[in-house]
Amino acid sequence: MKLFDIRIRIHPTFIWLLLFLLLVGGYQAVAWVVLVFTFVVLHELSHSLVARAHGIPVQDITLLPIGGVARLGAMPEHPGTELAITIAGPALNFAVAGVAYGLLVLTAPFVPGWLTDLFQKILVINLALGTFNLLPGFPMDGGRLLRAYLARTRGYVEATHIAARVGRWMAAAFVVFGLTRVFGGDFGGFWLVLIAFFVYVSGKQEEMAVAARHATRGLWQLFGYGRPPHGAGPEDIGAASGERRSEPRIHGDVIDVEGKVRKPPGEDGSAAAAFRRLSEQIETHLKH
Repeated sequence: MKLFDIRIRIHPTFIWLLLFLLLVGGYQAVAWVVLVFTFVVLHELSHSLVARAHGIPVQDITLLPIGGVARLGAMPEHPGTELAITIAGPALNFAVAGVAYGLLVLTAPFVPGWLTDLFQKILVINLALGTFNLLPGFPMDGGRLLRAYLARTRGYVEATHIAARVGRWMAAAFVVFGLTRVFGGDFGGFWLVLIAFFVYVSGKQEEMAVAARHATRGLWQLFGYGRPPHGAGPEDIGAASGERRSEPRIHGDVIDVEGKVRKPPGEDGSAAAAFRRLSEQIETHLKH
């Protein structure tokens, strides 16, 4: 299924969840989950459409038992861009909650009880989704907002490290609270434990990916290259757009071993040619 030309995928575990709820709670439980995940999809679509408006390709949205995940073709590293993309999801939920509240107040005396009950459910669902996603459990929305705020002064790598560390503390709080509910007889606490596992693992993975990407970029810059070659990674805009480069190109002026500014070459800007010229310069410098 596609919405706004964005593919919506359903993970097999989500189907198993619906079947389990059908056996345990009947059609009403399934209808409740379908209603909740309708607004989960709208939440993720808001992220995706804003990302696409900023030139970032969107691969797909996948529905899992613990929520939805939008896969972007690249991760925005500008704080303003990340802020706009991240806030779009909770903003959509709060907007829908506001509309539901308005309809509830204006139409309650005139509409059937089942419709009033539906408006109440939509209000509660969207308030819960918007508020929960703003908790600073990186890589949840609140954690990304925290990173965008910190990145303005601390840099992207350090901001990611701090946000991920706060996210791990949040995951620990989810586990404690979830297990407390389970021991109290509410087995819905298992969902919080699953969410905590997702927050911990995915936050750690993204933290490592950011550190590795910036370390690689810094390595190439040591040799006078603006950024590493485009590869086939899912977070590379060049890869998503079909662009391929077998060797990196020189971007901007490069200082050679004699302290002179070397302009970027025309057609022959491959890594092999650059290293060959550099070795010749070193050899000449040593002779003199």
